Amino acid sequence: MDTKNLSVGVVEAIAGMRTYKIVLEGVSNHAGSTPMYLRNDPLVGAAHIIAYLEKVVKTKGLSTSVATVGKISCEPNVPNIIPGKIEFYVDIRDVEEIGIKSVSDELIGKVEEVAEEYGLKFSIKLLGESPAVKLSKDVIDVIEQVVKSKDYPYTSINSGAVHDSAMLVDHTKVGMIFVPSIDGKSHCPEEHTNLQDIKLGCNVLLESAIKLANR
Repeated sequence: MDTKNLSVGVVEAIAGMRTYKIVLEGVSNHAGSTPMYLRNDPLVGAAHIIAYLEKVVKTKGLSTSVATVGKISCEPNVPNIIPGKIEFYVDIRDVEEIGIKSVSDELIGKVEEVAEEYGLKFSIKLLGESPAVKLSKDVIDVIEQVVKSKDYPYTSINSGAVHDSAMLVDHTKVGMIFVPSIDGKSHCPEEHTNLQDIKLGCNVLLESAIKLANR
């Protein structure tokens, strides 16, 4: 939104997600005395999996699919020692369940393939998941009517972050309004939104709430 100078985002869906913990175990040994053909290096295996994950999301996932490896640990984590154990976490998200499943299946298949190729033990643990959520078309329509009536620059958008509102869709009609974060920085200390965009978003929220209350 920020790069396109759009002040309001009308949210249509909230992404679902799966988080996996992947553990690869090989044989730790000295970096100089162990020839390459005798190694069972789990870090090399992890590198292949992580690189493949980026590729598969772009080629076999949906346009809304994303996957991230944001945490990785290496044991014994010594510069001149071949690692013996690698642990990393994979975050897969999409507003379509088929996108999450497709990327998840590819990930699991690649872990199994790499483990066999490099002689590694492995484990794949699903730590948690949440379903993708479609927001109320009725509420979305009202928000769009308000935005158009005020001639605010806006776009339809999905939420890649999971919000509390996702838990309310089974109980009531839900809608969401986004305002832009400068440089796209979100959920971090650097996140900042211009006061003018906050004002426009609040105007849309207020008028939308009044319209919905009077229906």
